[in-house]
Amino acid sequence: MLSSMDLMRRPAAVRYAMTVAVVALTAGIRVIVPLSATDAPLMLFIVAVTVAAWLGGFGCGVLATLLAAIIAAYRFMEPSYSFQLVRSSQWIALFVFAFEGVAISLLLEHMHRVRQAARESDEAARDLERRLLDISEEEQRRIGHDLHDGLGQHLTGVAFLSKVLSQRLGGKNLPETAEANHIADLVNQAIGWTRDLARGLSPVSVDGAGLEASITDLASQSARLFGVEVTCVPCDNLPLFDNAVAIHVYRIVQEAITNAVKHGQAKHVRIEFCRMGDATQLTMTNDGSPFTEPGDGSPGLGLRIMRYRARMIGARLEIQRLAGDRTLLLCTIPDPETPPAKPG
Repeated sequence: MLSSMDLMRRPAAVRYAMTVAVVALTAGIRVIVPLSATDAPLMLFIVAVTVAAWLGGFGCGVLATLLAAIIAAYRFMEPSYSFQLVRSSQWIALFVFAFEGVAISLLLEHMHRVRQAARESDEAARDLERRLLDISEEEQRRIGHDLHDGLGQHLTGVAFLSKVLSQRLGGKNLPETAEANHIADLVNQAIGWTRDLARGLSPVSVDGAGLEASITDLASQSARLFGVEVTCVPCDNLPLFDNAVAIHVYRIVQEAITNAVKHGQAKHVRIEFCRMGDATQLTMTNDGSPFTEPGDGSPGLGLRIMRYRARMIGARLEIQRLAGDRTLLLCTIPDPETPPAKPG
């Protein structure tokens, strides 16, 4: 259904034609109304003016006022079928009607402008959110690359030197050999953590073909990082999402795991993809506390970000509390060829 703002974007000829049609329809209804010519001759026409101004703006409202005044003076004021008004009250009624029509047109034009400004402001805010999210993603990728290519390579060099030092100390049967081995083990452990962080910040394999593999890898990383059980159930016919959709889905899963473990104290998290008609459903269950809804003073930023990411890809995200103290997250993602749902 078209809104008044959509109708206002129609060509002027269409809007003015609609105005004439509205006034003509109102005149036809006025003929049928069982009132004498002297009783409220302008009744119903103020409705036509309001409708015309609402649908077409100030110009259409003024046109409707003018047409209604002409029709009322000619047909509904005595003497009928004549423009010869014999009473001053008729002129006063026409003047008051014209004043009301212009005032209503101005008011509705102002309302249209306010609504348009509000819509533009909302679109600007959404665009700013989108840009901030893109900047955040780019910064995460940069940090991930720096960790992998910079710190990771540096630690690899330290691990190699530690191993060489351990071998030299061992060749001389010195007691410091065990400490050198321990240092090498700690450096190798730090390398593993660095690579996990780099993959989490910059999931380079997240694309249409590698989404499921990336999330499976994320589940393994999260299990090691948090010390909980995180499992991912594969889907045989997962559609080919573009990179932007894949990144958003990956981040939703990442945020959901973090919330479930850190805030919900979950010990078991299950991730599953399944096909539901022309959409893919991401299902995540955990045995932790339910997600906190955003509100005054409540830490709901993670859930707010997940909902925003879902809207960006036309997906629908729901949080449910299940029996047995379990929390369920459902994210229904439309197929790439399916038009995305209107964000809500």
